Amino acid sequence: MNRDEPLLVPGQTCWRVAQANRFAPVVDGADYLTLVKAAMLRAERRIMLIGWDLDHRTTFEPGGAT
Repeated sequence: MNRDEPLLVPGQTCWRVAQANRFAPVVDGADYLTLVKAAMLRAERRIMLIGWDLDHRTTFEPGGAT
C-alpha cells in the first residue's frame, strides 16, 4: 500500500466508511470505563461484548457501586 491509496476500503479493510457527528479521543482508562458505563446505561435493547478482555471484577468507577 502506498500513500496515495486509501487506508479504509469498504469490503476490504473495513465494513463501511461513515461520517461521525461526534468524536472524542479517550486516553485514560478511567475515562474509558466511565464512558462505556454511560453508553451501556443508554442501551435500549442489548449490549454485546465480543472479544473484550473485561474482567468481571472491573469497577467502572473507583469506589463506585459498579
